[in-house]
Amino acid sequence: ADPGNRDSVAQPQAVALEVTLLDANHCPGSTMFVFAGDFGVMLHTGDFRLHPEHAHLGSLPVLRNGISHIFLDNTYCHPQFDHLPRDAACEEIVASTQTKWPCVL
Repeated sequence: ADPGNRDSVAQPQAVALEVTLLDANHCPGSTMFVFAGDFGVMLHTGDFRLHPEHAHLGSLPVLRNGISHIFLDNTYCHPQFDHLPRDAACEEIVASTQTKWPCVL
């Protein structure tokens, strides 16, 4: 292709992309990502904790027709890993912080 000929240069195509963030219930502020576009609907969980509140996710408009791809972090998806629920872990952190740095809280 002739570099001086603009007609021969491929023009970038716009891609429609919708990104939805969902509570991952892992630690405060953690999120899962749903990417939707011409490629389908992809869920990227990252670190997450399955929670009864996740049962409603299938009713979200972006997920009503299902998920075409899922990137699932299942590092601790085994019964031998028994972690505290997120609320209990947060309470434990606050209690520990209060005893060490009472001026912070």
